[in-house]
Amino acid sequence: MKRKIIISAAVVLLVFFSIFCFLRHYYSVHGNKIKAIAIDGAELKVEIAATPAKRNLGLGGRSGLCASCGMLFEFPEEGVYPFWMKDMKFNLDMLWIAGDTIVEIKKNIPYSDGIGKTFVPTVLADKVLEINAGLSDKLGFKVGDKVGF
Repeated sequence: MKRKIIISAAVVLLVFFSIFCFLRHYYSVHGNKIKAIAIDGAELKVEIAATPAKRNLGLGGRSGLCASCGMLFEFPEEGVYPFWMKDMKFNLDMLWIAGDTIVEIKKNIPYSDGIGKTFVPTVLADKVLEINAGLSDKLGFKVGDKVGF
């Protein structure tokens, strides 16, 4: 009887561990879905901020991103979407995307000790990609580049 309980518990733990290992490739520790995207031959893993609450929080409060990571903000329609640096702790590059094309880039935006400075694009977009400051120059991203989702 005791052996059956131990085996059952081991099976349950194995199932939960397997599910965790599977999901960690698809969801971040912050609960955001993870997706691979490609720009100009470079592959990035991005967290998806698809709800108003996730978009409002963004990367605020975090200490940084991995070298090939980012956050992709998805909006239901094209519009002028300003972004702010509230509660940020590191500098960013921001790329506004319309459909599958980069339409504007703001580089090396300082976090200014978490002060909520706002950056307003001059074009319509339905997505915004935030990446580490300097990465768009390092990888050669430019307006007109296609983004593979």
